[in-house]
Amino acid sequence: MAHSAMHVWTGKSKGDPGSCTMGHDGGEKCSNDMGFLGSAGRDPVFYSHHSNVDRMWHLWSTKLGGKGFDDAEWLDTSFVFYDNPADPRLVRIRIRDVLDTRNLGYTYDAESEAALPWINSKPTQLAPRGGGASPAAPRAASLVFPLALTPDQAVVVPAVPRPAKEGNKLQVLVIEGIEFNPSTSTKLDVAINLPKELAPKVGPQHSEYAGSFVSVASSKEKGAGTGTLEGKITLVIDDVLADIGASGETVDVVIVPRTGDIKINLPLRIQNEDFC
Repeated sequence: MAHSAMHVWTGKSKGDPGSCTMGHDGGEKCSNDMGFLGSAGRDPVFYSHHSNVDRMWHLWSTKLGGKGFDDAEWLDTSFVFYDNPADPRLVRIRIRDVLDTRNLGYTYDAESEAALPWINSKPTQLAPRGGGASPAAPRAASLVFPLALTPDQAVVVPAVPRPAKEGNKLQVLVIEGIEFNPSTSTKLDVAINLPKELAPKVGPQHSEYAGSFVSVASSKEKGAGTGTLEGKITLVIDDVLADIGASGETVDVVIVPRTGDIKINLPLRIQNEDFC
């Protein structure tokens, strides 16, 4: 789901001098409105965007067979906030209180769910291949981590081991140690078994696309001493592997950085995981 990418796409690339917001790092942030977390809530698009995120959760859980977390510790995690700026009142809610929209006083009508053609849409392959077990390009050399990435210069991580499937568990690609600057927008795309020369063209419409790491510029204080933070993504790749016909014991993972100042400090891995 393009949550963070939507923030970047609809935010201002350059703010008016009088509209900049100061972050905790002391610098002025001028990519405002949706493009900066310190000001995103002031943008009228913010409400409709997050309402749509809630609707995607509803469809996933009611029509697409999704099963949410049932861990009691997670469900009972609570948040305290003021609910009325005019007459502030401190309230506490738990996660379990807001997972069902009926508890929030609304539902979705039948008409809104009658025609959802995107649910059955299928991505198309970017790289024609016979059998799909591996890309046609020569195998890339082994890499040494950390990897310093350059915008739109794809990096192929070759022969990432793929464990045998375990029952109903999902196969996930784990990329951790993603080092980035939190004061600027960050994005990299991930593809499977895609020739390096085609990688800059890959997107969600393609079978080889596995997902993205996106960070919206924020007012969070930078990491001590380094000016960077580290992130992690876990991408479910069962559908990608099936769509491209990948049946081997390894796959090539292609990293396509869309912005600068990104490093990957740790080797990639694929594992079986049970989310629920």
